[in-house]
Formats: sequence, C-alpha cells, structure tokens
Amino acid sequence: MGESNFFMNGYIPCHVKEVTYQNVLFNKLDHAFFHALPRHVKHVHITRSPTLRSISIPREITFSEFSITATAINRIEIDERSVIKEFTVDESKFITIPNAISHLQEAEKIGVTDSPITVLDMASFCHLSKLRSLNFHGNRIRHIVNSASKNCSVYNSLQYFHISYNLLKTLHMEVFNAFGKIEVLEIKQNRLRLIQGSFRSTAPLKLYLLKNKLKAIDFCRWNVPHMVFLDLDSNELTALPDCLENISSLTSLFLTRNQIESVTIESFAALSKLEMINLSVNKITTFELHSVRYPRSLRWLYVSNNNITAIDLSLVPVPSLEVFVSGNCISKFDTNNISPNVTILLMIDNPIDCSWQSLQERNNVTCIADAASEERCT
Repeated sequence: MGESNFFMNGYIPCHVKEVTYQNVLFNKLDHAFFHALPRHVKHVHITRSPTLRSISIPREITFSEFSITATAINRIEIDERSVIKEFTVDESKFITIPNAISHLQEAEKIGVTDSPITVLDMASFCHLSKLRSLNFHGNRIRHIVNSASKNCSVYNSLQYFHISYNLLKTLHMEVFNAFGKIEVLEIKQNRLRLIQGSFRSTAPLKLYLLKNKLKAIDFCRWNVPHMVFLDLDSNELTALPDCLENISSLTSLFLTRNQIESVTIESFAALSKLEMINLSVNKITTFELHSVRYPRSLRWLYVSNNNITAIDLSLVPVPSLEVFVSGNCISKFDTNNISPNVTILLMIDNPIDCSWQSLQERNNVTCIADAASEERCT
C-alpha cells in the first residue's frame, strides 16, 4: 500500500465498519493516513507490515478499536484526546511500554503482546479511569513494578490482568494490593519459583498460576476473603499450600500435575464454600477421606492418575459427592460399605473397577478386575 492509495479510504462503503490494512509500505503512518479514513469506520487493523516503524494518531480520529500486528513498530504517538476504547499491539519492536499509552483516556482494553518488553510498570496506566483489561501475553517481562507515587484512577477500574507466557521468576504480590477491583489475575506459564509478600483483595478473584515452577506457596500473609478460584496446575508442589484456610471463599481448587504425595480431606475443611477439588496427576499414595470434617459444600473430588492403593468412602458427611479415582492402584473395594452420599464413583483403570454413575447402577454394581492395571501397579 502506497501514499497514492490513501484516496481509496474515501470510497469505503458506508456499511463497512471494520477495515484491515496489510503490507503497508510506509515507515510511518500519520495524519495523512488517518484523516483519509471515513467517520463510519470504527475498527482499524494494520497487519503484516514489516517496514512500518512509527505511527502518529491525531486528535480527529473517530474509530474506537485499533490494532497493530506483525510490524516493526517501535514508536507511537497518540493525541491526548483519543477516543480509542480498544488498543492492541502484537509482534512489535517495543522494549518498553510506550509513554503514549497514557493518552488513551477512553480505553477499556489495552494489550501489548509478543513483544520484547522486559519490565512492566503499572504506573503507565495510572490515569486511565475506564481501563478494565490489560493483556501482556507472550512478552519477555521479568519484573512487575508500580512506581506511582499517588493514588491512581486505574486502581478502581482494572478488572482483568493477563501476563502469561513471560519470564517472571519471582512475583511480589504487594504490587497488586492497590488494584482492589481485579477479578481475574492470569499468570500462566512463566518461570515462577517464588511468590512473596502480603496480598489483600476484596474482589471475587480468580487466580491462575498454572504451568510455573512453584515448589511451595503459602497464603499466610494473604487477606482475600472473596477469592473464588485458584489454579496451581502443572507446578512442582510437594505439599498443599500453607494457610489454605485464608482463602475461605474458594469454590474451585486445581492442584493437578504436581508432586503431592499425601493428603487428608480435613486439610480443606475450613473452606466452607469449596465445591471442587482436583488433585489428579500427582504422586498421592494415601488420601484420608474417612472423616467428619469435610468442606461442607464439596460436590466433586478428582484424584485420578495417582498411586492410591485404597480408598475409604464409608463416611462422607456432605449431601452429594462425585468421586473420580480412575488410573490409580486400588485393588480392594467394599461396595457394601459406602456412604449413601457418594452419588457417582468413577474408578476405571484400577486393578478393580466398581464404577457407577447413577443410583440404579450403584444398586447393581459388579466389580471388574483389570489385569492391565494390576500389572501396571505391581
């Protein structure tokens, strides 16, 4: 696309709200390009333009969504009166967050992804009072800081924060304390080995820490009374997190694909709202379930693909529990000594399989020996 083609913007049909420009041949796009866009165009995308290095967005633009993908951009200017609501840059040459992003006063969503950024300073978004979502997926971020020295309006607006597929090794939770409205904190697939500091939040938080390198985590300095979801899948945990009772409103807990060896159901008893526990694909050999102290809202228990050799379901003091223990080494099971509160039992790929998925199946269950599982467990 060359400069002589700008006039074509004036011929975009009035029913077209979204335009995509590919293989832009300029080093820079400025007012000449943007002024040529008709006012009825609301979504502008620039992609696969490896010569494009600079963009200057003037005051008069009227589009609400702007994205830049697969360019060599390393400089951007945005007028302070910008009306852009969604702004994304993907596969750029930015090594720091552009200062111009602070001019996106109307922005609700901002993303800078798959770029060589190494440090994220949350102060860059301090005055963006409408910002709800930040996405920094796939950069090279090693540190998150907040250099703001005063109260920021973004503290009361930000709800979704994504920083997965980066290079974080240590996470200092204090950096998020000011952001009291965050409901989704997604820190997947970094290199996290350590989570430090105190953390407080009154939001119904969902925290994703899966696919890191955490060997331990404790919540002893956390005050998160309304946190509802925690995913620690695919880490290197050898035991349950310390002070788990501090996450008292948790409804779903994922601890799959770790190195946990021993568990008791009483460890979760203080989590009165916990409905689902997933401990599949660990190294659990014993799981003590015979107890009057269960998390009282528990409905689903997943411990498939472990090394459990026996399971006692004779005492289950919750109204309805579905138990999934497939892929273990259970060789003996008494179907006559099971709590009536166990509504589903799935135990295929054990030396003995006594599965049922309905009351009728339970009343007529026949245990089946599995020679292949027996050999695997020997």
